[in-house]
Amino acid sequence: MSNSSASFATWFGPPDASLFGVVNHPVGRHSGTGVVVVPSLGIEQVTTYRGARALAEKLACAGVPTLRYDHPGTGSSTGDQLSGTAWEEWESGVVTAVRWMQDSGVGHVVVIGIRAGALIAASALADADLPNTSLVVWDPPQSGRRFLREQTAKYRLTVGQDPADPGVSTLGGHFSPETAARIRRAKWAPVTRVAILAARPEVIADPQVDAIADDATATVELTQSELFTAPLAFIHHVPEPDIERLSAAVLAVVDREAVIGTTSEGAVFDPTPRLTAIVARRADGTVVEEELSTVTAKELPLTTTRVVGEPVRGGIVFQTTANEPAWGPTRAWVEAARENAGNGLACYRFDKTGGGEAGAIEPGGLAVLYSHASRDDAAAVLRALPLPARNLLLVGLCSGAWMSAESAIRTRAGAALLFGMIQWSRVREPVTKEFLLAHGYDLENQVPPATESGRTRLKPLARRLLPYRAWEQLGRRGVTQVPGPLLTDLDDAGVRTVVALTPEDDEHFTFQRGDDGLKRLRRRGYTGRIERIRTPQGDHNLYRPDTRRSAARLIRREADVLRSRLGLSVTDTPQRPLRALFVNENIGGHATVHHALRRALAERSDVDAEFLDAMGPGLVGRILRAPVPGLAAQDLDLQPLRGQLVHSWAVNRRVRDRLRRGDIDAVHLYTQNCMLGGARIVRSVPTVITTDSTGLLNAYSIPYRTPTRFTAGSSRAILPWERPVLHAARHVLANSELVADSLTSPGYGLSPASVSLLRMGIWSPYLTTPVPHRSPDRQPTIVFVGTSMDRKGGSLLLDVWRSSFRDRADLLLVTLDPVPEEPGLRVVRDLTPGDDRLWELLAGSDIMCFPSTIDQAPNVVLEASAAGLPVIANPGGAIPEMVTDGETGLLVDGADRDAVTRALDTLVSDPVLRRRMGESGHARVRTHYSIVHSADAIVDALRHAVNARAEEPNR
Repeated sequence: MSNSSASFATWFGPPDASLFGVVNHPVGRHSGTGVVVVPSLGIEQVTTYRGARALAEKLACAGVPTLRYDHPGTGSSTGDQLSGTAWEEWESGVVTAVRWMQDSGVGHVVVIGIRAGALIAASALADADLPNTSLVVWDPPQSGRRFLREQTAKYRLTVGQDPADPGVSTLGGHFSPETAARIRRAKWAPVTRVAILAARPEVIADPQVDAIADDATATVELTQSELFTAPLAFIHHVPEPDIERLSAAVLAVVDREAVIGTTSEGAVFDPTPRLTAIVARRADGTVVEEELSTVTAKELPLTTTRVVGEPVRGGIVFQTTANEPAWGPTRAWVEAARENAGNGLACYRFDKTGGGEAGAIEPGGLAVLYSHASRDDAAAVLRALPLPARNLLLVGLCSGAWMSAESAIRTRAGAALLFGMIQWSRVREPVTKEFLLAHGYDLENQVPPATESGRTRLKPLARRLLPYRAWEQLGRRGVTQVPGPLLTDLDDAGVRTVVALTPEDDEHFTFQRGDDGLKRLRRRGYTGRIERIRTPQGDHNLYRPDTRRSAARLIRREADVLRSRLGLSVTDTPQRPLRALFVNENIGGHATVHHALRRALAERSDVDAEFLDAMGPGLVGRILRAPVPGLAAQDLDLQPLRGQLVHSWAVNRRVRDRLRRGDIDAVHLYTQNCMLGGARIVRSVPTVITTDSTGLLNAYSIPYRTPTRFTAGSSRAILPWERPVLHAARHVLANSELVADSLTSPGYGLSPASVSLLRMGIWSPYLTTPVPHRSPDRQPTIVFVGTSMDRKGGSLLLDVWRSSFRDRADLLLVTLDPVPEEPGLRVVRDLTPGDDRLWELLAGSDIMCFPSTIDQAPNVVLEASAAGLPVIANPGGAIPEMVTDGETGLLVDGADRDAVTRALDTLVSDPVLRRRMGESGHARVRTHYSIVHSADAIVDALRHAVNARAEEPNR
């Protein structure tokens, strides 16, 4: 049989739902059996790609043609990754691939499913009429539920959670809720016939393996699966010993099929490659098409996306990392190419040596990042495109961003949009095996060095002591990653440059003195920009949906800038998003408010929101804010004011440093107490303050001290600090009428025109979906949510329940305090702000009792009403505006044990009343307390502040 092979890329499947595939085939005759490789999902589609390619090349050299392809909605295939029917589309993709191989002259098809791809393949073969097929499962998960649980856990640990995520995210994967539910249901059915089980030793030895294999199943023991599917470092491992054993087992199936006559050796494999596919249709009916070709003398794979029949004047070139040509986060590049092609622009994607299908996979080798060959490839591709380099926008991520910058300088390209820049020096050693070994990596176990080098330890000291010019010279020699020299080289080459930084990248940019370099560049007329992508966590790799949405907006904007420069029509010129800094006091329920605001603002394209949350005090801060013995009892030690000033000092410094970058249009404070003494900072930028209280109101509701005859006088000590901040703001939004009255009272003296009423809303799934059904026949559950039992009235409620309601109702306490559980009492102690488990807890409850006497505008009252619960609460602060007594709940003195008991007795005894109050409360919250409406009001106020500032004289 043949010892040499070749490969080609092709589209296959229905014209309106084409799949992308790569065929490795023997040169000459073949065995009569072919292989279809079904990939895994998400990041595992990325990490296993090189191994799958190595197996395909090995089988092709043995005479077995092999098709590798991308699932619908992933990689380069067409489709929507958030489709509600993605699982069924993936199954259909397996069937389409098998039939394409059969139509190309293959008599028997071996389907190899990798990880989650094994579950998809098994389900597809069980449901479809596909004779002459065999199933091979490579490192299969025990179930879809276990696979998805592992992947979502890795995602949350790595980048947190996007509160506005419309689906279920994993690293490199994004699924609709319907598809996620279908993945969870995926199991090994008894009817599944597996020809080969390639698995880890512990899986083969597990008695539960009978769910996958039977007596006729051949087994292959895998020794390098963990390195293959989940490498700890960026080195994507090719498990050569496992591939050797697996290919031998597959070839045994090939020989068996030849013996029984299913296939005939010497058959001709005669596929018909298809080089074009319709990948999208625009609103005007024009067709977006992708063409597969090769470019340069190396025949590097090139994908061109363009509108059929439209002349091309400019182009967008997407450069990827060596490991992610089209899968995982770089699927965003595929979608961006299809979205931005047209109106005179074509989009291009290509593989560089060592990535995707370019270059050979050498035994024991790895995909070399920053290789000299890939640098030359990138520049050569740009020169080979049918457009002047000045008419090109280069877009790159991580090492692809560095490559975009380098090739832009070499070719003097028109523009570059760089995401995830952490390597800034042009003196960049290729990341070879020798390089990694020299830097202490354990390649066998993929573990980076445990200790830092002497050079690494000295860098922070050098950064502080060296003048910027010296630091910059170190960067030009490759010792540091200072951004200035690269930005200077791009500017000298005439490249319009935009750098997009996530918080993780921004920290690196700041550490490497990027701001110092920018100041120097600005003096010489530099017009490049640094864009901050506002995500709560780092997400250097664009794993989060909100990060990818921000990236997509930037690409659209820069594509329109290119069109304008080339004199092309721009069909959509959206207003530049308002860049707003949201500063949060982050005390108590304020953290919950900002979580809700993040959700609401993430859905808007007109606001680029960045969030700055205050942090707790350090040791010195705790000492400075400590009560003074003797004076504290009389409320004369000014402890509340000292605590707020300590809090504000750190926030003022952080806000001042952030504003120095000059890219913030407006600031929102929640509340004024986080920036006491910062009136000058507030005045320097259009600022809107939202507040749920004032210092004078707070003086009588501090939970840890009792007001005295001196409180009225001592409380006024805050005014010299608080009033200037309020007066420096352009507008103040008061969360209740009580607060609005305090702000316009003589104590603060704000004009009524500068204060508006904004009842701060909440986010709840029940504002858009029906409230949970509660059976009137079940024993009701009383729920309390509060960080502190004593301060929030939870201890009083617990005593009341024990004495009067233990046999009539259950009690659920959601608190941080240690409370032992007992019959009828459940305690949840690990709930944090923004945790969506709250809604499950409220759905399982019947009455909210929140007898806190210190809270002014507690979110939990609104959250309970949104979930359809009647509320018992103390009538303090804005609570009477939130809860209508006798209609949506009962307002009683939270410190009066008998009053709380009577209110509970009323609701526990009457399920009809509970339901009626719950429905009324839900309707009230939906009408008056939606965070979407609150966000609208805040954004409007910020825009008015910005416009008013612009209209001032000398501005």
